[in-house]
Amino acid sequence: MEYKHILRHNFPENLREIHKPPEKIHYIGKWIEDDEICVTVIGSRHPTIYGQNICKEIINGLKDTGVTIVSGLAIGIDSIAHEQAIINNLKTVAIPGSGIHPDVIYPRRNGILAKNILKSGGCIASQFEIKDRALPWMFPVRNQVMAGLSKLTIVIEAKEKSGSLITAYSAINSNREVGAIPGPVGSELSSGTNSLLKRGAHLITCGDDVLDILGLPRKTDLHKL
Repeated sequence: MEYKHILRHNFPENLREIHKPPEKIHYIGKWIEDDEICVTVIGSRHPTIYGQNICKEIINGLKDTGVTIVSGLAIGIDSIAHEQAIINNLKTVAIPGSGIHPDVIYPRRNGILAKNILKSGGCIASQFEIKDRALPWMFPVRNQVMAGLSKLTIVIEAKEKSGSLITAYSAINSNREVGAIPGPVGSELSSGTNSLLKRGAHLITCGDDVLDILGLPRKTDLHKL
């Protein structure tokens, strides 16, 4: 596939509106159209079975809605989100904390997933140069892009101090909607999501909750037509 780039003035409106958007984004695959409704799904790199299952259920609940799933290609919740989007014929966009060339894409173990995203009609995009290797400072920077692309960011299991919370706060600062999955009190992996809920994030338990937030018809309502 051909490597392309898009300049700031041609970004989707949501991304142009964030604080200090990047000058350009390199991408491979099918870039995001202005009218695409994107939802960012993120969470722990080491999710519990509960977190894994609820991630699958939520994205399964978005099948046939045309929603695009955005995530960061990391192991854990990110990978599950991309995989479930592909399974449910939803477009998915990966924003790695590295360049997008196969030799540098991070994490290396998700190279096959990256190929599957492209085969399914999705996209891999990054504000970093095509062959830039991942460095720690890149991840918080790319989190702002993930949050900016989407109308809604959903956090599924996260510690109080985590990259997922950085993304959520970037979404809040960009006047985007933020949702979180409630988790057991006392669970370290639920401390971040429960904290977001305390601060006013949308409580999400299923795909229909997501559609409500986006102002789209519930699938249960569509089935009645």
